[in-house]
Amino acid sequence: HTFIYSEDAPALEAYLHKVFDNKKINTVNYRKEYFRVSLDEIKQALSNKGVEADFIEEPAAYQYRESTNLYTV
Repeated sequence: HTFIYSEDAPALEAYLHKVFDNKKINTVNYRKEYFRVSLDEIKQALSNKGVEADFIEEPAAYQYRESTNLYTV
C-alpha cells in the first residue's frame, strides 16, 4: 500500500503505463488496466522518474486476514 503524491497524476500514470506496457495481462479489454509487475519493479520505475513514496509491504489488512482464516483447515 502507498499513496503517491504527484503534481501531474495523469502524466505519472501515462509514464507507468508506458514502462509496464509489455506486462499487460488483459489483452481483451484495454480499458481494464491490469499488469503483472512486482513491487520492486514499481519502486524502480518511480525512482527512475524521481518520485518518492513510502510503501507498506505487509499491510495490516485485518478484515482480509480474518476472512482468509475462516477458510483454512
